[in-house]
Amino acid sequence: MLQASNVSKTYDSPAGPLLILDRVSLDLSSGQSLSIMGPSGCGKSTLLNILGVLDVPSSGAVRVNGVEPHKLNAAQQAAFRNQHIGFVFQDHCLLPQLSVLENVLTPVLVGQPDAQAPARARRLLEEVGLSARLDHRPGQLSGGERQRVAIARALIRQPTLLLCDEPTGNLDHRSGTAVCDLLASLLTEHQTIMIIVTHSPEMARRFGDVLRLEDGRLCASSI
Repeated sequence: MLQASNVSKTYDSPAGPLLILDRVSLDLSSGQSLSIMGPSGCGKSTLLNILGVLDVPSSGAVRVNGVEPHKLNAAQQAAFRNQHIGFVFQDHCLLPQLSVLENVLTPVLVGQPDAQAPARARRLLEEVGLSARLDHRPGQLSGGERQRVAIARALIRQPTLLLCDEPTGNLDHRSGTAVCDLLASLLTEHQTIMIIVTHSPEMARRFGDVLRLEDGRLCASSI
């Protein structure tokens, strides 16, 4: 379960405090999804970073499965992210020197040993249609294939929360539609909580409620 309560974020600026997020609240359970739209620079990525424990709120609280990760120390936060949160970015962020299979397995190289991880990685790569590309390097894949590897990597720890920041932003329409279809099918299969930030109305309509971030506040969207 994900709960965000009155999350605000303010940055200092020469003109004074700059309010980016203003008392944002969310409440999502396993298997639910949410799309967030809004103009560039409105704070969408900032919100994802706070939910993913990559940034801290100025006020308010975030709870994932009842834990407030922002109250943990740095080492505990890193372990929490590794175990409970998966990230898919606009840029796939794959390691070019590693194979497809090795890239998917990178999150399990830290923390407690996971003997089931290699089999789970192969199963995920089969789910995303890349079982024949396990030994390929990212440079040998198309943009859509690299993003599918990134999605498999994000799911390797069976996370509570999957955060997708413009996951189709660098893809052509055909590849973007394929990635969108894949995320929709994986949401049903893996019963994670999925939050997607996107500029695409077509993609947003595929995933649960559609909210718009404007002036730091979340509101219902009419798309």
